[in-house]
Amino acid sequence: RPREAGVPRLPDRHLRREGTLSLLRSYLESNNILAAADLDVAVRHQQAQGGSLDTALLELGLLTAGELDTHLARACGLPTVPARLLETGPVRPWSLVPKALVDIGWAMPLAVEDGNVLVAVHPDLPDARLGQLYRQIRGFMPMVAPECCLAKLAAERSGGIVAPRHAMLLLDM
Repeated sequence: RPREAGVPRLPDRHLRREGTLSLLRSYLESNNILAAADLDVAVRHQQAQGGSLDTALLELGLLTAGELDTHLARACGLPTVPARLLETGPVRPWSLVPKALVDIGWAMPLAVEDGNVLVAVHPDLPDARLGQLYRQIRGFMPMVAPECCLAKLAAERSGGIVAPRHAMLLLDM
């Protein structure tokens, strides 16, 4: 039976933004994108089910994939990953991204194009870690990606399958 590959749990507490709001949540609140009650439902869903706020928003149907893409880009100040880079096929430059961040699903290499290393990053990747990637990877070009897309890349890397929770969301991406 194939092994399910999801975005791994974070073993390293300093990689989490404990006690702070995610950029996406802050953006949605400050721009009144969702009613406060809807955002509260999404946060409770996230806490109960685990995972990222973006996953909860999609699972609850509070945002479409297109809306999430727009809001993630605005909230994080980064471009989002184009669908063509999520398709299986490009040779992934796994060795160019620190293994610790790949292993926990917070940074996934996509491709090398025109000397740039295109990397999908988690919406809540701490700024200090993002800065570290800029310093460590020549030609680093981060692109924000929802958790379900990072899970797809993790499954591709491990040869596993995408967890059903994320697979259903990928259909709309």
